[in-house]
Amino acid sequence: MTQIDPSRIKVPGTNSHPPKKAVSSETTTNVVIDSASPSIKSKEKPDKQSPQADTPPPGDESDTDSSAVEAAIPISYLKGYEVIVDQHGHVYVVTGSKRNRRTYRVGSKKLAKIIRQNARKKDIKLKRGEIQEIFETLLDFGETDGRRSDVFYRVAPIENGIEIDSGGECHSRFRIGPGEFEIVKEGSEALFHRPEGMFSIKVDGEKGDYKLLYKYLPNVAATDKVLLVVWVAYTIANPKLSSVAFLILVLLGDQGTGKTTLSKLLSRIIDPRIVGVQVMPLNLKDLVIAAQHAHLLCFDNLRGFRGSTSDILCVMVTGGAVVLRKLYTDDEQHIVYVHVALILNSLHEIINESDLAQRSLPIRLNPLSESDRVSESKLEHDLDIDLPIIIRGFYELIAKIFRYLPDVEVRHPERMLDSSKWLAALEKVDGAPPGTYQSLYSENLIEAQLESLLANVLAAALFDFAQGRRNTWEGKPTELLIELNDVTPFAMQRSPEWPKNSIALGRRISSLRASLKLQGIEITQSRGQHRKITVTTTEILNEEY
Repeated sequence: MTQIDPSRIKVPGTNSHPPKKAVSSETTTNVVIDSASPSIKSKEKPDKQSPQADTPPPGDESDTDSSAVEAAIPISYLKGYEVIVDQHGHVYVVTGSKRNRRTYRVGSKKLAKIIRQNARKKDIKLKRGEIQEIFETLLDFGETDGRRSDVFYRVAPIENGIEIDSGGECHSRFRIGPGEFEIVKEGSEALFHRPEGMFSIKVDGEKGDYKLLYKYLPNVAATDKVLLVVWVAYTIANPKLSSVAFLILVLLGDQGTGKTTLSKLLSRIIDPRIVGVQVMPLNLKDLVIAAQHAHLLCFDNLRGFRGSTSDILCVMVTGGAVVLRKLYTDDEQHIVYVHVALILNSLHEIINESDLAQRSLPIRLNPLSESDRVSESKLEHDLDIDLPIIIRGFYELIAKIFRYLPDVEVRHPERMLDSSKWLAALEKVDGAPPGTYQSLYSENLIEAQLESLLANVLAAALFDFAQGRRNTWEGKPTELLIELNDVTPFAMQRSPEWPKNSIALGRRISSLRASLKLQGIEITQSRGQHRKITVTTTEILNEEY
């Protein structure tokens, strides 16, 4: 490993400047803070500071591995910590621990607290500005010399499986592989980011039963329970990797059907946080910040959203870059990567874009009977007992699914192919006939697409036009527009979504063509001087209507 010269870092309170960096044949450098380096001077009590008096933060004394020191920077309040840069450019310090390693993002309240605690051990009180100077030094050093390491929130990939951060004080992990589940208290190499408000996950020490969740789903159809189980397992088991596309869970139902209660319950199983269920942020920046500090976001009581918001939600569940301005006073762009699982709940049909519908799993909640209603105190009492069993049950189910996943047979491939694969694997776990659960998902997807189409005035008019037709209609775009106007109320024709001319009709049909085909309406458009549109009604539509 290349050794870092401490004198090249400018330290708050000194007049030293870094010399030019020497050329090294080594390309990877582990940057670890060593107490032997020059210390940061305090303006209040400089005579009390002693580099030799450094100790790790409370709870880390027995964990620090002195052999981990391979290079040094002159910040004596973080003895034995390594500086790294994650896959998104964030700088962290990491404990050189014999147990599971711990990360602290530079600039976070947690790291500031550790620095202050270690300074007080030397009878030094650091001011806010001095903490900020330390942060800036760490950022500069990390960006130039920090080792590149992936850091994950809640779920991290490992060889042949995953590790889940328990969120507890002991920093234990839940390791899941093909047919295997274990609690790991030391030796894990996975690095996790722990923001403020992250709660711990507790699992039962002996038994697990994911089907105990059904006790809390009295108003969910049996077929939807299967889809919900796979959605929970898939969301738990997949880290935020570019290859992962989450499926949006959409809970629909009238008032009093328990949409918010179920959202909170699923959040506690997958990613318990202080912010369990929330109102969707009004601006993009707040939405991005929320996504960066969660594995799962739950948005409550939505009334609908614009097409641009629908596009953003698609990016969030599949992973992508969002461009923001760094400051409102400049033109510099700030590119942020967002990736998160989503639960949306509403009284209304909120999925009105076909692209979003293909990425969604709608679950309808039926009205609750009087016998199914329980008090909040009774619900909390039962969950305190049942949740650790349910969570362990899901972890054990994921281990079984991992065993079958590489060799599954997908009989009903959909756009979100990984969801179909997980359903195929669950068929093997449950001993169900191949294709049984996959067909449930395909039927759910077709119904969701139909609902989103009928919310579009043009698509609804095409359905009315095609209903009952067993033949093919062919004509010019202007002729089709006349036919559609004849079956569409004038009030709907005044909608901004309604095409005003044949050119607009052709463009809008193009965006609907794939979704219409799933519903039994095939539309083709010929190019050239004599444009034609052909509308063919298949047997699917005639059977449905």
